[in-house]
Parts: sequence; C-alpha cells; structure tokens
Amino acid sequence: MAKLTRATKVWLAVCLVVLVAIVGTIWWTNRDTRARAEVGQVLPMAPDDVTPDSVPLALPWAIARLRLGDPVDDLPATKLASTPDVRPPEGGSFVPVVVELRAEGVRAVPTTKVGATFPVPELTLVADGAEYPLTGFGDGLQPRDGLVLGPRTVYVAVDGTPEELFLRVTVDGETQTVGADGDLEAGRFAPLYDAAAPGKEVRGDCGPAMWAPGLSSEGDEPTCRLLVPLRVPYAAGLGWAPEGKEWFVAGVAWRRPARVGFQAPAGRLVYTADSLGRATLRIDGQEPAATYFLNETAGGAAIHDVDDPLVAVLAVPEGGDEEHVVDVAGRWPVSVLGEGSPDELTARLSWKIRWQAQKD
Repeated sequence: MAKLTRATKVWLAVCLVVLVAIVGTIWWTNRDTRARAEVGQVLPMAPDDVTPDSVPLALPWAIARLRLGDPVDDLPATKLASTPDVRPPEGGSFVPVVVELRAEGVRAVPTTKVGATFPVPELTLVADGAEYPLTGFGDGLQPRDGLVLGPRTVYVAVDGTPEELFLRVTVDGETQTVGADGDLEAGRFAPLYDAAAPGKEVRGDCGPAMWAPGLSSEGDEPTCRLLVPLRVPYAAGLGWAPEGKEWFVAGVAWRRPARVGFQAPAGRLVYTADSLGRATLRIDGQEPAATYFLNETAGGAAIHDVDDPLVAVLAVPEGGDEEHVVDVAGRWPVSVLGEGSPDELTARLSWKIRWQAQKD
C-alpha cells in the first residue's frame, strides 16, 4: 500500500477541518434556542374542537365534553399571542387538555338568593400519578351572566411521557375524577351524568283553592300555576344537598281574586284586596331550606315571569319515588265594603299541591 505523501496528509487534514466547520455551522444555525417550559406550566392555546373520542364532564350547571390528548413534543402553531414559544421540559412533554361547553349541555340550576354565585371549578391534571393544577382554567367554566360556549384548550408541561391521564374536578368541596378513556369516579356528581337530570319527570296540579273559614271568592276564582319542578344535587346559594339527598325545587305562581266575601254576623259582606300581601310555602309540612321569588334572583338580563312565582327548596331522599305535598298560603289585608264589621281583616288562601316524582 502506497504511503500518503505529506501534501496529501495536509490536504486531508484541511478537508476534515472544513467538514467539521460545515457540520458545526449547520448545527449552530439549526439548533433549538427556545427556552424550556417549566414542569407544571399551563399554556393557553387557540380553541381546539374536541374529537369524537371526547368523554362527558358533568358540572352542576352543564354537561361539557373533555379530551385529554396524547403527550406531544411540541406546541401547536395556533398559539395565543400571550403564549410563549417554548420547548417541553428536559425529558418531558406537553399534554393537551380541551373542555368544550355546548348549548345542548347547559342545565337549569336554581339560584336561591339574590347575589348567589357559582364557585369556580378547580381542575387538576393527574398524569401517571403526578398532579398538575390547571390554575385559572376553571374561570371560563363558571356561569356569571351566562355561560360562554365553545372549547377551551391548554397544554400542560409534564415530566416524561405519561400513559395514564385523569382530570380531577372539585366544585364547592366535592370532587370527581374523569379519565381520558371515560373511566369515572363521580362521587356527588353521579346524578348529573343521568341523561334525565336535573329535572326528573314530575307531575302535579294545584287542586282546589281553600279559603280560611268564613271566606270565599267573589267573582273570579283564584288561580294557581305550577312551575316545572326540579330535583337537583346542587343549588346556588345552598350548595350541595346533604349526603344521600337532593334538592326538590317547587315553584307556584298564584293570583288572588280582587274581591273576597266574608260571612259576618250581620250577613255576607264583600272586601277588596288592597295589598299584594305576602305568601308562604311549605313542603310536606316542613320549612324549606330556602324560599324566594323567582324574579328577584333571575338577574337583569333574564325574562321575568309576570306572576313572580314563589319557589321553595327542600332536601328529599336522593332518587326516590315519592309524593310531596306543597302548601302555598297567601295572606293580605282586605278593606270592608259595608258596615257592621271590622275595618280590616286578613284573608288566607291556600292550595294543597301533590307532586308525583318518578324515577327514570
């Protein structure tokens, strides 16, 4: 084998130096200079529609759709302007979390007092046992003047490439865990996953009006109208029903007659109802946990009911098939049209309303 000449050796050395320089330049030019995300960092993204493999996520006021995506090595191109362009943590990855609120999933939840608000859900991603709080993500899932519909997307920087993903959701002290595959530990949220919740089929009617002894209608009969009742585990202003129970929400709109007859010693006299007076409502003879007039808690943007129904909320056994007797009574001062009787009386009008709640 011929020996390399000195000139050849020099030429090969120069070529090697040039090659190393070229490779180094290419590496330096193409190296990833982006900062790395911190483990646990939550990065908001442009909305990303959930896929058909999404799973239900129940909140007291809505059934949302949840997708926990497979871990990825890079963020999508559709970042928000405020989201930094970062790499995953050293040896880590990003897990996409998408929650979508849809119009068909929104549910009626009673608001039992003026100014009552819904708590902000606390969400935590659990990846292979490690916990990553989704700080601020629950703000957009809370109804204020109304739910903002549509998807919300964040990418969470995690350690490694996790295989087991769950979302833990806490609302007002009660917690559920939802897996990426729909595996569910629902706890107190279980009734909310019932397709018929929160308003199980309930039938009822007002029945005949009952006056206090000696009183009766003069002219038009009093009227009574029932609102569609609810059986729900959660109510704004009261929170979760006691363990093993749910809230039974009954509403009655009633109108008294303008003229009331009274049997006095001097004969039958007629009175006019000068004041709207006040009403009380009891369920099964019990004082409700809350009573309120519907229009007071409906909010300025809501459509108000012309009769301003009175609503009562009572804790009843969860999921039971039972009847509830609702007694609504109105009392108001009446002025005498005639002589020989007191100047003012208090009329009392009531209905015994029997509800039949049926479990699906």
